[in-house]
Amino acid sequence: MTMHLCLLALLLPVQSGSLSEVRAAPAASQATTQGVPAAAETTLKNAPIEAFQVQLLEQAFRAASAMPLNPHIKDRSRAQDSTVAACLKLKQPARALAFVDHIANWRKASGYADVAYYCATNGWAQHVQPLLDRAEQIVQSAENPETGQAWRVDRVRANLARTYLHLGRTQDAERLLDGITESELDQVYGAQIEHLDKSKFDEQLVKIDAAVAAGGFQETQIALSMCAKLYERFFADVDLRARAEAKIKSAWDKLPTMVRIDLLVMLAEAALDHQDPAAALTLVSELEELRKSTVWSLEHELPLIARSCELRFRAGDAQAARSGVESGMKLFASGSSDIPDLFQAGALRPLAETYARMGDRSAALTAYRLVVEVGAKNTNPRPRAEDLTATCLSMAVHGIEPADELKAKLASIMDGIVEQWASRGTH
Repeated sequence: MTMHLCLLALLLPVQSGSLSEVRAAPAASQATTQGVPAAAETTLKNAPIEAFQVQLLEQAFRAASAMPLNPHIKDRSRAQDSTVAACLKLKQPARALAFVDHIANWRKASGYADVAYYCATNGWAQHVQPLLDRAEQIVQSAENPETGQAWRVDRVRANLARTYLHLGRTQDAERLLDGITESELDQVYGAQIEHLDKSKFDEQLVKIDAAVAAGGFQETQIALSMCAKLYERFFADVDLRARAEAKIKSAWDKLPTMVRIDLLVMLAEAALDHQDPAAALTLVSELEELRKSTVWSLEHELPLIARSCELRFRAGDAQAARSGVESGMKLFASGSSDIPDLFQAGALRPLAETYARMGDRSAALTAYRLVVEVGAKNTNPRPRAEDLTATCLSMAVHGIEPADELKAKLASIMDGIVEQWASRGTH
């Protein structure tokens, strides 16, 4: 039996009588019946944010949408999808939904599913089922085993199942998960585990052991990611969380260093979420030892430095965090010529974000200026559009208002992208 089928047997039990009642009810009461608190208003509304954040979100979407559908539909839709994610981080569901409507490929279904999950977890009960239905209609029309792109459909189905699990509608979730590839199940496991009873902990470890014993990279990675979620779910129980951490570290030798670092980040974030900075700092130190034990290209190392510095700062070690991010900036200054133009902005942007998270707006703005500068160097309009989208979203999410000269620079880059594609006769 595959790992995900074993885990599906542990899905949340459906409340007695609720499925038949829900399926006969209107969409709004359907979501409310399943435990989503109904919002006081029926119209989906955005939370208040600064005007500059709205402008950055809209500029990001314009930059993404400037990429012509032919031949860049995949890159364009991916960038548009990233603006949807940023909107939801900033509690802008109405704006996110408006952006989703303009996505041209399968990511439109993914976007509707993301907004549905947001609504289910933020009190907009009456919007959940219509969004789930819209996403599933797109999925059903896209399902074609001969296309060789089943993973796209599976990703959306897993996203939809996550929402149904949150609502306690396990039969709907199981219907969507039937035959799904294991690589798309990680988000589903998170929805399962957030409601898992302590009595099921040992049973979950048995399933994890079975997946690791199967010997495959993918099975092991998914199993240990699930174990990290167990660590978070039962953090308050010192024994259970210690067992989860030990299980991860005893089984991760098969995994690449980057995956092990990702697992340590998950554990450290869980410790911080549960107000245990000492445990987080211990995990960050392990993360840094792993990073230093491997030779990285600079475009891969700088984001890792930024990540560990952010975690250190959140854990209270502000001095070491600042020292680390400043070292990262110096590394970029001395080694940026070794990074291909295509990757320079992406390598540097996490350091700017870390300054922002540390509350140093001046340093963050200085770093963002450099991000914009290096992102504009590429003569190809597609990566320039992608970098412009990513940088605008980053500043919006992290609350960094660009100064007037930087706003003018962003607008100039946007104009150049549009003009370059217009000169090629693309739309």
